[in-house]
Amino acid sequence: MLLSDLLNEKLENISTNEALCSTSCPVCRARQTLAAATTDQSDDLETIYICQEGCSRILTVSARTEPDAPLEKGYRIGLWMIRNPRDLFVLPSQTAQKGIRLPACKDALVE
Repeated sequence: MLLSDLLNEKLENISTNEALCSTSCPVCRARQTLAAATTDQSDDLETIYICQEGCSRILTVSARTEPDAPLEKGYRIGLWMIRNPRDLFVLPSQTAQKGIRLPACKDALVE
């Protein structure tokens, strides 16, 4: 599931897309939208966003396999978890003046 699909489905007053969501790479620190990142959706239970430079994962959206996963790993939304190693910024719509910041999760990339 793409991040925007999850947010649009589960949260009220959200109509976002990958171009309105941004973060930075934990390795090269390049700031990028999720639309610029490479997306791996080969697993139905996990979407991996990879840095546009190919360095590292920058975000993972996955079905929660650990119902009580520690909050240091990510943010729970319904049966899904958002794991972001760097701050994630989301504009809720094309016309939004203010965005949503999800602070980095220190153990987001720890399996």
